[in-house]
Amino acid sequence: MITANSLPIKKRQEKILSLSIVFDCLKARLRMAEDIGVMSERQYSHIQENYIKQTGEMIGGWLVWADNAGKRDNE
Repeated sequence: MITANSLPIKKRQEKILSLSIVFDCLKARLRMAEDIGVMSERQYSHIQENYIKQTGEMIGGWLVWADNAGKRDNE
């Protein structure tokens, strides 16, 4: 996100989308870690409720913002 913030608006959306993809990979890895017993269900639940959900909402909000900013920039 720090890198995206320093880019021009047109490139910012691409960087945030890339961040979203990496975050999705992290979520899948965490889920697999719980599935194979590397972390407990309680640990996974804590991470899910306190970090994954909020971070996903922030990334989604940044994507919407970048999309809207890009549309305004093209007008």
